[in-house]
Amino acid sequence: MHIESALISTAVAVGLTAVQTGATAVAVKRTVNKTTTINFRRAAVAGALVFALQMLNFAIPGTGSSGHVVGAILLCLLLGKWGAFLTMGGVLLVQALFFGDGGLLALGCNWFNMGFIPCLIVYPLAMRIFKGNTNRIALVTPIVSLLIGAFAATAEICLSGYTSLSFSELIGKMLFIHLFIGIGEGLIIWSVLKLVEMRKNIKLNLKLAACAIVVGCVFSLLASASPDGLEWSLAFAADNASNIANTGIFHSFFDELQQFTTILPDYAHAGLSSLVGKSLSGLAGIALVMGFVFAFQFFLSPQKVR
Repeated sequence: MHIESALISTAVAVGLTAVQTGATAVAVKRTVNKTTTINFRRAAVAGALVFALQMLNFAIPGTGSSGHVVGAILLCLLLGKWGAFLTMGGVLLVQALFFGDGGLLALGCNWFNMGFIPCLIVYPLAMRIFKGNTNRIALVTPIVSLLIGAFAATAEICLSGYTSLSFSELIGKMLFIHLFIGIGEGLIIWSVLKLVEMRKNIKLNLKLAACAIVVGCVFSLLASASPDGLEWSLAFAADNASNIANTGIFHSFFDELQQFTTILPDYAHAGLSSLVGKSLSGLAGIALVMGFVFAFQFFLSPQKVR
């Protein structure tokens, strides 16, 4: 559900960035006094696992589309809502900066849709409704999160006015395909939780790190090449966003910045085979996410790092 900058107007981008800035300030205040060294490590490896899982697009049979795990609910179950919200921001920033996945100008929108909505709205409600039942939360909550996120993404794109597809036309496609993506994500999250519950003699952080490396470097090679849910939904839109992106001063600035920082565009390397490039991207992304989370939380509470 990563929105590219070309689909988002400056006004919408600034508005959602302001919302995310406020939410980040609250999240930092709620977590800074509770952060411990083990939480640093847990957030780093959990974020790395979510990065890896997002590389593993799975096909939606009969549609010609694919989907991937968002992972916010998995982070919530491992870190709590505030830690999950901040960690998801780190994952999305690494994707946008170094892999060109999701627009840099649209980062606030993507973080709102894939972080704010699942972590701060859906997950807390699910905890009350399901009384903390991890299995039910893992299976059901991703579906609800994706449907609300799809609605929000549709509203952001249509309010921006860079596509000829109306809200009523786009929302039907978005909700339809993200319903199935949500079902797939719920099953994957449930499976991941069951997997890490095995071998209780092995530390959880080590199991999460191992899962991240295996998924990012091996299983990601099996990812579907079909367009994701958003791309599939927009397939019939007469989009004129490329012209906006080239002429708007903010779009041009952030596009040039993103091109400068992107080291492995589309999770590939021009000098390597597609399989090797994908594995390298997975390993690099895992390292970058872990490094970013450690650096961010060290900045928040350096006295707790040992």
